[in-house]
Amino acid sequence: MINFKKLDYRYLAVIFAVVLVAAGVIYYFNFYGNVSAQKAGEISINFINKTIAPQGVTASLVEVINEGDFYGIKIDIAGQEYYSYLYKDGNFLFPSGFDLRKINEEDLAQEQAVAEKFEGDINAFAKCLSEKGLQFYGSKYCGYCSQQKELFGESLQYVNYIECVDENDQWKEECSEIQSVPTWVSVDGQKSAGFKTINQLAELSGCPLE
Repeated sequence: MINFKKLDYRYLAVIFAVVLVAAGVIYYFNFYGNVSAQKAGEISINFINKTIAPQGVTASLVEVINEGDFYGIKIDIAGQEYYSYLYKDGNFLFPSGFDLRKINEEDLAQEQAVAEKFEGDINAFAKCLSEKGLQFYGSKYCGYCSQQKELFGESLQYVNYIECVDENDQWKEECSEIQSVPTWVSVDGQKSAGFKTINQLAELSGCPLE
């Protein structure tokens, strides 16, 4: 398995680009009848490693999930998890996809309302995060990090942001304890990985939403 912290981030950029381009593209396999979950995992991971993953980068199988007419294939690439989907007959593989069932419209609407509410006071919230000792670890090659930055807009200048990739595309020593980005680290050293909404950051930091 590739060490995420030592991985050349130009490879990760290629991975993201290829997987996104591949999303919605159907690959054909010459199998007949339904395959087992174990076989589905083998088919998917072998195909991804042979045709999608860049040289020197290896995807590993995390889990195969029964999703009705198809299998959900959870894979790990350099510490980041991705989902692929394989029809149970083993003939069609979607290398990437979005499970729209998991998107809660009420949560999105609430988050949008909070973001609008903070248009005039997001500076104060960002400053509060720093005052509480919260640190935002990210990478210039990380898509979710970019989304996290966009949530703050110009107020990002008040957030204690730490860039983990140096000018030579190497993982910085100060990020040696960070396994994936984005990650928020509290003053007591507690880590919370993944993109965070305004509400989640408020809960994490204790900063008020008003």
